[in-house]
Amino acid sequence: MSFEKLFSLESEIYDLEREIQKLERERKKLFREIDAAKAMKKMTGGLLVSKESILAAANDVEKTSGVYFLINDEEIVYVGQSVNIHSRIHDHTSSNGMRKKFNKFAFVCCNEDELDAVESVYIHMLQPKDNATKPNNEEKVAPFSFKQIMEFVKNEAKTLPAPRDRRPVQMV
Repeated sequence: MSFEKLFSLESEIYDLEREIQKLERERKKLFREIDAAKAMKKMTGGLLVSKESILAAANDVEKTSGVYFLINDEEIVYVGQSVNIHSRIHDHTSSNGMRKKFNKFAFVCCNEDELDAVESVYIHMLQPKDNATKPNNEEKVAPFSFKQIMEFVKNEAKTLPAPRDRRPVQMV
């Protein structure tokens, strides 16, 4: 057998051994995932979510915009919006005067240009007690009135109007 042929066979053997090692690692990983799923099912009755599903559903910590819900016990007490939900939730836990009483939160992600509309719908639907109410009126304060939303839904308005001007809170 020639040296070149021998070298070629050794090279193929080496490549096959590397492929076997790779397949063995993948097999161990699959068995670990199966065992973890069985453990989750037995311990909680729940389904184990795959790494891929977790990563696909992940939100960027710095740029997660959306509408958030502050919940106290089982009541949604406040609906708000932010271009950085995590920072805004933290603001509500600080003692700078914006503190709200809540023990849970949830949020729905949406684009920045949808924040006013989405927040308005949830405020009018849920009527959370800690959102402001218009003076001499039962309607909650929101970027769009319930009437504006309904006119848009019924196609009486082609677009939602520009939301009311938001005046910055003055610090004293």
